[in-house]
Amino acid sequence: MTPSEITRYCASLEGLGRSGKYVAQVERLLHRFATVPDPQRAVNIYAQRHADASVRQLLTILRTAGRALGLELLRDLKTPARRTGRVAEPGTLTRAEVDQLLAADLSPARRACWLILARTGLRPAELWRVQPGWITTDRNGRASLRLPAGATKARSAAVLPLDPETAEALRSRAYEGLGKRERQRLADTFREDLESAGLELVDEAGRVRTAYSLRGYFGSAVLAAGVPVHVAQRLMRHANPETTLRWYARATEGDLAEALDGVFA
Repeated sequence: MTPSEITRYCASLEGLGRSGKYVAQVERLLHRFATVPDPQRAVNIYAQRHADASVRQLLTILRTAGRALGLELLRDLKTPARRTGRVAEPGTLTRAEVDQLLAADLSPARRACWLILARTGLRPAELWRVQPGWITTDRNGRASLRLPAGATKARSAAVLPLDPETAEALRSRAYEGLGKRERQRLADTFREDLESAGLELVDEAGRVRTAYSLRGYFGSAVLAAGVPVHVAQRLMRHANPETTLRWYARATEGDLAEALDGVFA
């Protein structure tokens, strides 16, 4: 869709009696999404950071313009996949890819942020609330993070065991070196570091990888290690085990082949 087509289309909306505010919004969105080579990918990325209502409004505007101008790329846009009904389902990361990300040439603040998210399953919004006093050590020297109810999404207290490297990263609070702008645009920050590590932004299923993918990696790694579901549920801090199994029990092609080998051996 060219800028001149956008101008003509918006002029037609004014002729239909649409308000100037609405037309300005349509024009802004069309310039942002309809002039890129892959509008679907742009919409998927947008859906990572915006609520359902905003995504639905965007799709309505783009599809309507696509039908009016006969543009299949806009007319046939698909609604992004959902995880919770609020945001699009993020892409997945393997153990090798997470190791490759952490081994890349990153700033200490960014590496600490991705390390903590990958090894605790914390949500980014929860990470910023962590206080030094919440990290405790038992008589065996095992560190744990004790999250009070007010610091979690579910508003319920939780205890997360920590490996030594993650405990040190949390104690040092190196992740706080992320600037305010980097936090506000965390999806962009994560994408930049994926590119620095030589990793694709989109996984094999076509889903866009975000910082939340590190929580998905943690949950999948816990289940793949044979941890009982009720324990994995506690680590993920889900209200019920069905949520843990539904979103984090992922079978790879290798898992399927290995299962058949065991059946017919």
